[in-house]
Amino acid sequence: MAVDRQLVDRFRQAQLENDRLLLPNSREPLEPGGGGGDSGGMDGLAERVMRVEVRLDAVEDRMGRLESRMDRLDTRMDGIDTRLRGVEQGLSAVSAKLDALTILTQQIGSKLPSWWQMPAAFFAMMAGLATLIGLWRLLEKSGVF
Repeated sequence: MAVDRQLVDRFRQAQLENDRLLLPNSREPLEPGGGGGDSGGMDGLAERVMRVEVRLDAVEDRMGRLESRMDRLDTRMDGIDTRLRGVEQGLSAVSAKLDALTILTQQIGSKLPSWWQMPAAFFAMMAGLATLIGLWRLLEKSGVF
């Protein structure tokens, strides 16, 4: 997942500013104006709050964009899911047809003659023909024909 470098830099700047404000011997006093103004002795606090609010708005905007991207991804994933279900149904139909074809092939194969049945049928026909010819010759000799 790619990290937004601008967001990382802004986060580091905010951390550095926070560290600078937390140090007791920082060069810049917490109340640069010396206090005593309308803010109750905390001059500059309103500006800092505004900066935090601006940062928060930027983060909220970024989160909103990320959420919209996630929604689009969810929509695409639903489409892919629908397609995959269709493919799955098609594959199960093809599998059922192949199973039926396998059963049909086995049934046809079981009804076909085996290797020895053809020669046996040929020799049986020859024996039957020889018997008929022999019977005819016997009847011819006996004078029936």
